Amino acid sequence: MNIILIFIIAISLSMDAFSLSLAYGTINLNKKEINILSIIVGIYHFFMPILGMFIGTFITNFIHVGENIISIIKSCPIFIYFII
Repeated sequence: MNIILIFIIAISLSMDAFSLSLAYGTINLNKKEINILSIIVGIYHFFMPILGMFIGTFITNFIHVGENIISIIKSCPIFIYFII
């Protein structure tokens, strides 16, 4: 991966974590619940990009198509949703 892609992923994950911290800050939670939720979110933000990379690599090696085709197929339900 090139450095710009890693930087964009890091910014998007930090924005997601910030939005979660704002949401959790608006509800009354004790320190134990805050720590548990923080650990869960941290684990999720660590493993999901890695899992996505492994699944994407497996699919591109198994099907032997380019990443652009997979992106288009993945995005079709979103496009259809916005058209309807």
